[in-house]
Amino acid sequence: MLFIWWCAKIKLGENWDAGYGEPKLKRLVTNGIYSKICHPLYWGINLTLIGLAVIYQKIWFIIIVLLIVFYFFWRMKIEDKYLIKKLGKKYEDYKKKTWF
Repeated sequence: MLFIWWCAKIKLGENWDAGYGEPKLKRLVTNGIYSKICHPLYWGINLTLIGLAVIYQKIWFIIIVLLIVFYFFWRMKIEDKYLIKKLGKKYEDYKKKTWF
């Protein structure tokens, strides 16, 4: 799952903002892994952390992972709203073409 994360980060390039504050938008990235998965950076992180929680199986670690995963799902919703506001139908059409 780190592969998804790394591919997403490389493709996202200058649009990446480490998940703080309002999302940055230089351009809508729709190629590479972004042609199949919307928010692949977050999905890659979430899947990696869930895998680690399954392997590690410590309750405190699982709780931390769940908090981080919920944060990234919340962050995806924020970014979706922001991108719909900024790009409208272009972003909605893009979302319809992706798996998630």
